[in-house]
Amino acid sequence: MITLILKDKVSEDLSLRNMVSNIFNSDEFKKSEDVLIDFTGIKSISRSFAHEFLIHKQKQDCKVMEINLPSDIKKMFEIVESTKIKSELVKDSVPQEIGILQ
Repeated sequence: MITLILKDKVSEDLSLRNMVSNIFNSDEFKKSEDVLIDFTGIKSISRSFAHEFLIHKQKQDCKVMEINLPSDIKKMFEIVESTKIKSELVKDSVPQEIGILQ
């Protein structure tokens, strides 16, 4: 198991989607079955970073777990996840084919 300290690896302010790629494309992910991502010292997170993080996390072959999540950052992940669930529900309820009016 490897622990990645985000503050040291990226920044204390997690704002850009491309930061996520830097994390998940790192050598640590290729070397381990389990990865702990430590949010100690993280001051802020954008919605776009949280969304991209969850997408990348889901695609990993290894188990990815977050530790030391500040409450406001945990809340952002919860918001993104709940928005995704609502979006999937709406998508599933919309007919797949929409006829063209003549």
